[in-house]
Amino acid sequence: MVNQEASTRKEHDELTGRFLRILTKPLVKALVRTSIKPNQVTIISIIPALASIFFLVKGDKNTLVGALLAFLYIILDATDGQLAREKGLGSSFGKWLDGIIGFIFVPFMMLAAAIGLQSDTALLVGAVAALCFPIQFTLVYFFNSEFKKDEPRIELPALRKWQILRYSYGLALFFPFLLLGAILNKTIIVLFFFATVGHAFWMLLLLIQFFDLKKRGKKIGKKIGTQIISPKV
Repeated sequence: MVNQEASTRKEHDELTGRFLRILTKPLVKALVRTSIKPNQVTIISIIPALASIFFLVKGDKNTLVGALLAFLYIILDATDGQLAREKGLGSSFGKWLDGIIGFIFVPFMMLAAAIGLQSDTALLVGAVAALCFPIQFTLVYFFNSEFKKDEPRIELPALRKWQILRYSYGLALFFPFLLLGAILNKTIIVLFFFATVGHAFWMLLLLIQFFDLKKRGKKIGKKIGTQIISPKV
């Protein structure tokens, strides 16, 4: 069962997450030989996350420092989960802590980057961008807990080869984009990307969920109809 769950999780991981796992393998191997626990790595990751927000707010040349610290945060974030699997120390609390930190800090990093640009337009775009992930996660987790439960994830209504598009976008994508934007001095483009594509993504999720529920309703209706007209034995 554990192997099946791990396989499913790997199949549905976004592409940036897979790249980060490869990137952090040497660090994970080094930490496995130590007494450091996964939750300790998670707590340590808060330091570069907070420092990132501080430097992003200052703006100008500090934006690159903030972006580098944000990337360090996501490296540590990718490390703690792998370390937990390697050491067999996975826990519900660790998973909760790891998720909560990411859900909280990413929107604040977006807002901090917008403040650092020191313009009303950037602040508006950054505020809109910061909303995309909270809305997306709310929709996904609500639907999964209330309707999907233990069922497989919904596939995009497209050819299987296009499913890769679904996993090209996600929270982890923000960090390499932010770093690239800071290097090129184009942070506003990064914020604009998540302000548009980020919200288009959750709107697409709504449509997928809507059509999935309609499809389920038809199946249930057919099943009930079949039971009514079937003669009793």
